[in-house]
Amino acid sequence: MTQIGRTDLGAVAAERAITTAYDGDDRLLWSYLHWAYSWVLLHQDRYEEAEELVADMAARVEPSFRGSDLEIGVWGGLLTSAVAPAVARGRDPKEYLSLARAGAERLDRRVPVYSTTFAPASVAMQATYGYSTLKQPGNALEAAKRIRPGDLQGISWGAHLMDV
Repeated sequence: MTQIGRTDLGAVAAERAITTAYDGDDRLLWSYLHWAYSWVLLHQDRYEEAEELVADMAARVEPSFRGSDLEIGVWGGLLTSAVAPAVARGRDPKEYLSLARAGAERLDRRVPVYSTTFAPASVAMQATYGYSTLKQPGNALEAAKRIRPGDLQGISWGAHLMDV
């Protein structure tokens, strides 16, 4: 709904998903669904709230370095979700990217995270986006070098090429 400009309905859908997951038995899913609500806040120009929501949730689920692939993927996904609202506020996303990169390097491959994935390329893609938005082409192109052919597919590949 957010993609077609109906952020009000997007917020309702995200809230219902979070509430339903809260009543379930998968705390990681509940945590991860907060990215959807953050996405709505981002599109409502509520950048600070969007960033804080996913950053706070990432802090709540931060795994040990021996955490499961899913734990690391959820944490990393939440951290990379904080990049867009951070750069919308003109803030350097370096801390989010550094932490997410550490998790991605620990995994060293693409891992499924519910209906998405998390991988080193996910972090590099968000870094490219963030630094191109901040008008830091050197940092953006350096991040883009970490993406190999085939690492991104579909709309992710297209969005990444636009950032480059």
